[in-house]
Amino acid sequence: MLVREKGFHVYCDHSNLIQLFTPDREVKQHVKVKRVTTRSAQTVSDLRPLQDDQFSWPTRSEIVRVQQEYREDVPDEAVDTNDGIEIGGKLWLPAKATALLKRLFVVAHCGPQGHRGVNVMIELLDRRFVLSNLRQAATRFVNQYLLCKRVKGGLVILRDWTVDRPVPKRNDCLHLDYLYLGESYGDAKYMLVLKDELTHFCELVPTDSADSQTAVVAILDWNKRFGIPEMWVSDNGSHVKNQVMEWLAERLDASHQFVPVYTPWINGTAKLVNHDILQVLRVMLLERRLDTRNWVHLLPIIQANLNHTPVYSLGNCDPVELFTGLPSASTLDISVTPSARVLRDLPMEKTELREAVDALRRSLHDLHRAVRDRRERQRAVAMARSKGIVCNFSEGDYVTKALPHSFLIRHLLTGAEYDVHGSLLKFYHGGDLDVTAEIREHVSLQDIENSWEPAHSIKRDVPALVSKYAMDNGVEELL
Repeated sequence: MLVREKGFHVYCDHSNLIQLFTPDREVKQHVKVKRVTTRSAQTVSDLRPLQDDQFSWPTRSEIVRVQQEYREDVPDEAVDTNDGIEIGGKLWLPAKATALLKRLFVVAHCGPQGHRGVNVMIELLDRRFVLSNLRQAATRFVNQYLLCKRVKGGLVILRDWTVDRPVPKRNDCLHLDYLYLGESYGDAKYMLVLKDELTHFCELVPTDSADSQTAVVAILDWNKRFGIPEMWVSDNGSHVKNQVMEWLAERLDASHQFVPVYTPWINGTAKLVNHDILQVLRVMLLERRLDTRNWVHLLPIIQANLNHTPVYSLGNCDPVELFTGLPSASTLDISVTPSARVLRDLPMEKTELREAVDALRRSLHDLHRAVRDRRERQRAVAMARSKGIVCNFSEGDYVTKALPHSFLIRHLLTGAEYDVHGSLLKFYHGGDLDVTAEIREHVSLQDIENSWEPAHSIKRDVPALVSKYAMDNGVEELL
C-alpha cells in the first residue's frame, strides 16, 4: 500500500495517525473546540400534547401554588381568597409561569376543543382566567402548533349579498343538508346536518345513504325535543324534495323552502357548518391517530364541540346557551372548579317555578334580540365595505310577440285539450316526477343492428308462414 507511483492521501481526524503517516505535512479540516456536556430538557410533544405521557392536567391547587411563587407580581386589584388569587371572580395567572400557561393553552385548544382558532381559545380562557397580553400569548401558541397548519382547509369566502331571512326567534328556521364523509367500519357513509339559523345549534345524524327516511326521522326527533320549526330550508335533492317530505310538512304545518339550483351560497349557513365539521373531524382523527373510517364514533364529540364553542357572530355566546338556556361546558372547567362545593336551594313551589321559567324566557329573548342586532350590524358593515361597479345591461334581440303558430293538443290520459305554441310543446311530461323533456332526434334501428338470413333457410324452418307471406304478397320465388 505504501509503495505507489504517485503516492496516496490519507484523510484522518486523529492527530496520532496524522503524525505517524505525515509528520511534516497535514491539512486540518476541523477546528478544535472544548468538550461540552449537554442535557436535553423534558418537553411535551408539540404534535399531540394530550397523548403525551409527560403531560399532566392542570388543577386549581397547582394554579394556586404557582400564584404563590409569583406573589410579587400580583396586581393591586387582586383579591386573595381561600381558593387562590382572583380578579373579578376569575383566577389570576402569572405571565412568567410559562410551563403552566402552555398546559392551559393545550387544554383550551386541543382535544375536545377541536383547534377552533385563536378567538375561541381567547374567549374560553378569558371567561375563567385573568392574564396580561393574552392575545399575544395565544397567537404565538397557535402559530407554533403543528396540527393547526394541516387542518384549516381552504379559505371560506363569505357572501355578503346573499338573501337575508328575518329570523325573530330560535327554532324558527331549520337548515338541512347531507354531507358525504366516505366509508366507515359500519354502513354509514353520509351525515345529515340539522342547524338552527339564529343560534347555530346543530345536530349530526349518521346514515348509510342520503334518503328521505333519515330526514323524516331526524325532523321528528328534533320535534319531540325542541318543537317543530316553522320553516325548513334545504337543497333540491330527491332525498328532501319528494312526496314524503311534502306530506310531513303539511302534517306538521311547516313551510319547506328550497334554495335555487346552482346557488349554494344562499344556504351559506349549512356550508359553513360543514366546513367546521370537516375541520374538527380531520384534526381529531390526526390527533388520536385513528383511521378515517372511525369518523362515526367521533360525531358525538364533534356535535358537543360545535354547540359548546363561542361564536363571534353570536356575541361570543355558545349555541347551546342561546338555544336551550343551559350553561356551556369546557374542559377548562376542571382546572377552575373550587375545592368547596356550593349548595343551591332550588324553588319547588309552583308560583316560584313559573316565575323562574318566565325570567329564563325573557333573558333568552334578550339574548336573541342582541344576536339579531349584532348580525344586522355586521351585515351592514360588510355590505358597506364591499365595493363594486353596478352591472349595466343593454337591450338586445328579444321577442315582442308570438306568431300564431299554435296547436290544439289532447292529453292521452285525461282527454283535456290545450292550445299550445309549437316551440313550447313538450313531447314528454311527468308531473309527479317534476321532469319534462323535449325530443331532439328519433333514433331507431341503425345499420349495425340490421339482421338478415337467407330465404331458403327461413322457408325450411317455418314453411307455412313463408308460403302464406308469398301468397299474400305475390312473391312467386318463395312458393
